[in-house]
Amino acid sequence: MPIAPSRGIIYDRNGIPLALNRTIYQIEMMPEKVDNVQQTLDALRSVVDLTDDDIAAFRKERGTFTPFHLHSGEN
Repeated sequence: MPIAPSRGIIYDRNGIPLALNRTIYQIEMMPEKVDNVQQTLDALRSVVDLTDDDIAAFRKERGTFTPFHLHSGEN
């Protein structure tokens, strides 16, 4: 598995960091590509910290052919 190179931190002229080097993971789901949306969400809950609010937002915002950002997290 390839390892991504470290990108370094970008600072402003006062030494305050503007861009940091952090790994962030994001899950997106396209409901029209999933056979059972509820079963998939339940399976994801055991792996990722999905709240009831996350799932309610998913149900409210999902649309046809629109990937929906389900969860983000840092490593």
